[in-house]
Parts: sequence; structure tokens; C-alpha cells
Amino acid sequence: MFKTIKKIFVKEIEQPRPPNTAFLMMPNSKVDYQRKVGAGLRSNVIMSPVQWVMRTFPESRLVIERTNADDEAEFIEHEMLDLIDKPNEFYTYETLIMATLLSWNTSGNAYWLKIRGNGNQVSELWYVPHWMITPKSEKNNPRSYIDYYEYKPVSEVYRYEVNDVVHFRFGLDPENIRLGLSPLNAVIREIYTDDEASNFSAAILRNMGVPGVVISPDAEMTIDTEAALEIKEKFKEMFSGDNRGEAMVMTGKTKIETFGFNPQQLKLGDIRDISEERVCAALGLPAAVVGFGSGLQQTKVGATMEALISLAWSGNLIPTQRILAKVLQNQLLTDYGDTEDLKVKFDNSEVLALGENKNDRIARLDMGVRSGWVKVSEARAAEGLPVEAEDEVYLRPFGFDELGSEGMGEPEKSIKKKDDDTKTLFEERIADTAQVVRPKRWQYRLARELEADAQYYLKRFRSGLIKKLTEINDVVRDAAVKFINSKQAESEIDADEIIENLDFIVIDNGLKELYKANYKRIMSATIKRVNGAMELGISLPDFRQNEILAEGGKRVGLLDMESGVRDNIYKVLEEGRTQGESVAQLARRLSDMDGFSAGRFNDVRTRAQLIARTEVGHAQNISA
Repeated sequence: MFKTIKKIFVKEIEQPRPPNTAFLMMPNSKVDYQRKVGAGLRSNVIMSPVQWVMRTFPESRLVIERTNADDEAEFIEHEMLDLIDKPNEFYTYETLIMATLLSWNTSGNAYWLKIRGNGNQVSELWYVPHWMITPKSEKNNPRSYIDYYEYKPVSEVYRYEVNDVVHFRFGLDPENIRLGLSPLNAVIREIYTDDEASNFSAAILRNMGVPGVVISPDAEMTIDTEAALEIKEKFKEMFSGDNRGEAMVMTGKTKIETFGFNPQQLKLGDIRDISEERVCAALGLPAAVVGFGSGLQQTKVGATMEALISLAWSGNLIPTQRILAKVLQNQLLTDYGDTEDLKVKFDNSEVLALGENKNDRIARLDMGVRSGWVKVSEARAAEGLPVEAEDEVYLRPFGFDELGSEGMGEPEKSIKKKDDDTKTLFEERIADTAQVVRPKRWQYRLARELEADAQYYLKRFRSGLIKKLTEINDVVRDAAVKFINSKQAESEIDADEIIENLDFIVIDNGLKELYKANYKRIMSATIKRVNGAMELGISLPDFRQNEILAEGGKRVGLLDMESGVRDNIYKVLEEGRTQGESVAQLARRLSDMDGFSAGRFNDVRTRAQLIARTEVGHAQNISA
């Protein structure tokens, strides 16, 4: 009897059962998976994500915030912070908070004991494992919520008053509302499954590196028990440990059959992936940040590790911070007298994972400076660069005037004011720095003059293009008709042969001369307009003028005259062949055609209009 009690006691110490899950049964199952898993401290599928939280959480700094007379929040020094920074002579804040998070994430409950010194003031804080302490009420007071805490480190029981315990709860457990709800209770089967999959793989490798087998003699042979045991031991000796893969020779006919399933048949990898995903989901963590293989698949489909770590903070760490801070404010800060104007919180300003990427920050500052609503000095100060007096400026685009409120006139009727005067910090920043800008008068005048020039040269360029495209059309038509008439009645007419008889070098050169002449006229007129508007007397250097003229010649290639003519000839010939026309009829069809040089347009006038409009605008832009 004593041995049985001792065995149970030792098991409870080594693999304790959380007090709020004493009778946890899963749906449609009579198996007590919680008893088999225990506290989960030896389950890698639990400890991997929990230890990630334990390592990462201390990056945040616990602070106390006070609102001053100007209604501004400021961090202050406080005795409670000093105590938590060194809770006792044996460990630090980091040790205390990491142990707390272990209990918090596995059990949904975490406890600190307050040790009081002189004047009944809290002088030490001690972490208590969640399976060693339980909230209790007096037996004769069933309506009481919590009267005391029962602390049972080994066999002795200690009583602690409510105000001597800091109790962190993850919500409330409906089956015992004095306790918090364990985040892992709902996935306890997945945890057990992962443990068993790990045990199965380890057992195979420990035994022989292959699944269990059945060794049986041939039907004609019989062996006694002693011989069977000898064969078993010999087989284990030959195929386990360092002897895996050795050869074994049997003295008689023997059958060796695999017993049960091998790891490939069980698909242990897929089974363990499911466990990893479910446990991480229960804790609010992406599996990838822990290093689980199932989660790393996400990083292959667009999700970056940076984004997943940020998601882990918002899904687990930040909500935990908010809850823990509130508990500390209500259950520990109150030991220090009047604290109504104080607020406990965690400061994440120095957490690298939550900070703005340096490249993104520089791009944002650069945009602010270029847009004219952030000073050069502010951008330099934000990057820790020295600031000079000449940096106290806003950069505004050249050619814009700044107008104060007196020069803005009445607001547009379509602009609606807010119902209240409340502004965000960003809106106030914009209101303080933004200026209304309008073009100067000379810019309006220059724009009107350039537009008038564009209309004039558009008509002139279009007229020249119509004439040139008509000439090209006539040349193509005459050459095509001449070529077809030279063919026999039964000959096959090929459009490529017609194209070969046309000199497109001459055609392109004629267009280039037309383009260059118009670019030269537009360049001269544009320079004259700009000089007059800005009261300048500059002229473009020869090399720049030559570049503008060459640009006109290059853009002739955009017309692709040869390809357009070929396509139109193909089209005409195809229509004639469809109608079953003879060579003579095809020649007449070609002689009536006047759109060979129109490209994809209906006629040369339409094409000339679009080309002229595009080229005049381009010539003005590069000249100005």
C-alpha cells in the first residue's frame, strides 16, 4: 500500500496534473489525455512555442505611466518597478516573467506570492508553479468566491490570504470560475498524438531501425520456446544499435514479416504537422516563427517572416501584456497606497520586431521633405544626423507661390467641415505645415502661348503628313498594280513580292525630313516663348539642338511604315481571293485603294491627325 501511494506521489511531482483539469475528458472519448500528457513540460509541440514566447516577451519594458497637469502621459520611477526588477535575491525580472508565461500559456493561470517585510510592505515576489496552488473558499461559506489560496509544495499545505497572491487568469474556466481557462485544453489530443508519434519513431530507431517483425519457421519445421527466444535475441543483436544493416543467416527456412505499420504508412510527418498547427493556433502564434515545418510553408507563398513575427506579437504577446499589466495594477500596485493617477503598462518602443523598417522610414521622411510638409531639419533629426540652421526649411516645388489665409478667398462650397474641431495629431501636423500654392501669372501666360503654338503647328504638321502619306499611298498603289499586271492570269500573287519592289529607305527618309523640319520650327518657337516669359536670353547649345532634331528622325521608326503597308496589301489581296477574283480584278481592286499608308486607321487623314498631335506635344516638351 505504501509503495502504491509513494509511486502516485512521485508521478505527481514529476508529471503534475494542472488543478483545473483534474477530470478533463475530450468529446466522444473516455481516455484521460490530460493525465497522459501531464503538465506538458516534456512535450516539444508545447514547449517550442511557449519557449519562443518566454524568450521574446522580456524585450518589452514594464513601466508605470502618470498623467501630469498638462494632461500628458509620462513614465515615472516607482517602488513596484524596483521590486519586480529584482523580485528576490535569487532571480531577476526576466526569470520571474518567463516562469509566469510558462504557467500562463499552458495552464491559463500564473501565481506570484507576496512576501511582506517591515510595515507589512511587500519586500519579495516568488513565482509558484500553477499545479502547487489552488484558490479556495471556506466550506461554511459556499457563496464566497475566493477566501484564500492553498499552497502545497510537496506534502505540507500552506494558507495564503487573497491579498498575498497575485493571480493571473486567462479569462475564466466555466467548469471552475475561480481559475483561468487553459489555452491548450482543447488541443490536448493533438499534443498526445504528437508525443506518441515521437515515441513511435524513437522506439523504431531504438529497437532495430525498422518496424517490429514476426519471425516464424517454415511450415515443415517446429522450434521450442528456448530456440524462439534465442532467435529473437540474435535478431535484436544483429539489427539494433551499431549493428543496423548487418547480414543474418538462418540455418533453416524462415519467414520474416513486418508487423503493424511503418512510419511511411502512418504518415507521421503529416500527423505531427497537424499537431503543430493546432497548438500554435491555440496560443495565437504563426507556426513559422517557432520554426515548425508546417508553418514554414507560409513563407513560400508570400508571407514574410517579418510579417509573421509581427502577427505573433499582435496575436499573443501584446494581448498578454495588456492583461498582465491590468492584474498588476489591481493586485500589486494597490499595496503602495493611492495610485488612481497611475497606470501599469508595457513599453514596446524598443522592440525590434515592432519597429519601422529603416528603409521604409527613410522613404517616408524623404517623401515628406520632397512634398514640402516636413522640414529638412526634422528629417535629419529623425535619423540622428546633425542639424544646422540652414536645415530649418521646407522644400517646395519651384514656381509655386505660398498664400496665407488672407489670400485664399472663400472656401469651395463642396468642401464640408467636420461637425467638431477634433483633429488627429497627423491632421494638426498637416494644418501647421501645408501651404496653398498656385501657379504664377507668367506661368499661366506661358501655358496659353504654348497651347496656341501647339494648335498652329498641329495644323501645319498634319497638312504636311497628309500630303506625304498620300504620296506614299500613290507610290505603293502604282507599284502594286504594275507588279500584278506583269503576272500571268494563273499566277499566285504574293504580297511580300510586292513589298520587295518598294524602296522603303526612300519613303522613310522623306518622312524623316518632314519630322525634322517640324521639330526644328517647334523648338525655335518654344525656346522663344520660354525666354520671353521668364525674361531670359538663353539659347540651346548646338549638341542639344541636334539631339532634339535627331529625336524627330528616330520617332519615324514608330510608324513602322513597311509593316503597315504589308498588312494592308495582304488585306486587299485576301478580300479579292475570297471573292475569287482574277489577276486583272485584283489589279483594279488595288488601283481603287487609297489607304495603303493609313496603317490600322481608316484613312490617311485620321492617321495624320493623331501623329501630329502626339509629335507636336513631344517636341514642345523636350524643347522646353
